Amino acid sequence: MGLKISDDELLSMDPTLFFKLQKYLKEFRENKISLSSFKNEDKNNNINDKNSFDYGLLTTNSWISKSNEAVFEEVENKDGKYIGIKITQNGRTYIARNWRINKKLKEIIEISAYFKLTCLWRHNHPLNKYFLSDLKNDYSKGSHHIGFSAKHYYPWVFVVGSESLRRRHGGQTIKTITFNKKYLEQISICLKNNNNSRSLPEKGEFCIQNFGGKDITVLPEDFEKLLKYMYKLDMWKS
Repeated sequence: MGLKISDDELLSMDPTLFFKLQKYLKEFRENKISLSSFKNEDKNNNINDKNSFDYGLLTTNSWISKSNEAVFEEVENKDGKYIGIKITQNGRTYIARNWRINKKLKEIIEISAYFKLTCLWRHNHPLNKYFLSDLKNDYSKGSHHIGFSAKHYYPWVFVVGSESLRRRHGGQTIKTITFNKKYLEQISICLKNNNNSRSLPEKGEFCIQNFGGKDITVLPEDFEKLLKYMYKLDMWKS
């Protein structure tokens, strides 16, 4: 059931809250785009031909995740330098720097959607400067991570970032997944803390990062197990 706000309710709203609402609606409407042009892709959802696109970037490969209505495009600049995956969802677009559309990433995206983590950006995460706009910003440089949450205004649950990437035999694999430190209690029930005795956890373990926000590192092998446990606890809103 939709929520309607009356004029009287708007006028009596706290000025700070009213300003935030105005700002959100302005950003949402300015960045609203249609994904309808991507609905008629071939059944494999792959595009191998290079196509001209924004900021002079070229699309070399594409994949559509129907489970979260998001478009993923590998892009390079006019000089042929690879940039990353351009991600478009719910009216906003950003580039995940150096990432490629690989089998493991697709698997993570689809498993996340099954557990209702369908949102690939949050307000100000990545920072606004990394989103596509008509202003000069860092869009073409790309953000280093792809984050997942249940709503665009909920905190991120986990990310795959630059620290997650590994190159092997000329390809790209995902060696780790980073969970928000706020879920430490739940993760501690499912996995064993390796107490930073190693730089990377083994299967069934987790590490607390010794850099940045001190978030939690796990292996992809334990990823689905964690999501399943936390989903049962309805953790996404908290």
